[in-house]
Amino acid sequence: MEIERSGSSHILSSNGVHTIRHSQAFSVACRLPHGIRHDYSRTRHKASQPLLKEALSEYKKIGNYKLAAQCQFLLGNILAIQGHHDKAQSLFQEARTSLIDFGATEDTAWCLWEIAQSFYLQRKYKPACAAFTQARSEFEDVNSRRGSASCLMFIGASLRNQGQDEEAQSALEEALTEMTEMGNHTGVARCFRELGRILAHKGEHSVALTKLKQAHTIYTQLGDISWIARCERDIKNVNVAVSEE
Repeated sequence: MEIERSGSSHILSSNGVHTIRHSQAFSVACRLPHGIRHDYSRTRHKASQPLLKEALSEYKKIGNYKLAAQCQFLLGNILAIQGHHDKAQSLFQEARTSLIDFGATEDTAWCLWEIAQSFYLQRKYKPACAAFTQARSEFEDVNSRRGSASCLMFIGASLRNQGQDEEAQSALEEALTEMTEMGNHTGVARCFRELGRILAHKGEHSVALTKLKQAHTIYTQLGDISWIARCERDIKNVNVAVSEE
């Protein structure tokens, strides 16, 4: 089983055989956009949830624990989008435990990444930072540059949210370099925005505006309306701070 990653989305693929109905559920769930929290996404993927539960039950019955882990991972993603973080984390941990037994090292690291992300989305930044740090170590053990860079970016974001600006800035600058070299435009934009917010907090408004505008440009090119709006709000806040100086 392999977890494929592209930008902020994730897909699990397998060479295993499953029914057409379950394949349809996998197909729907694999298109699940990570990080989107709105009614449309919950409605869109609602139909896949019972099919994945059914598939999970059947795979456990026949002892195909690799595909069972795949179902657990996908169900965890759906539950995370629905805001059921405790249940999602439980499924990610179960999948991680199974995958450890099969020696799927990078996949187990992605499961831990999801657990860390769940903490982050709940604004539990300290445990998020710890989990991302552990996941990064696991990614580095298997030479997964993409996984390591993603963890580093969220370590920086977690540190920023804990008020540790200097440490956060250092992590994000390193993550930005990695994301740029890999051509991960979404990651580059996220790093620019996080750095802009740190610099604004430090009172370095001119540099902050440059970073935020760079993030805004990339999100505009990507057509990501939600993040465009966030950048515009950040830019407005910095301009207000400048006018009050």
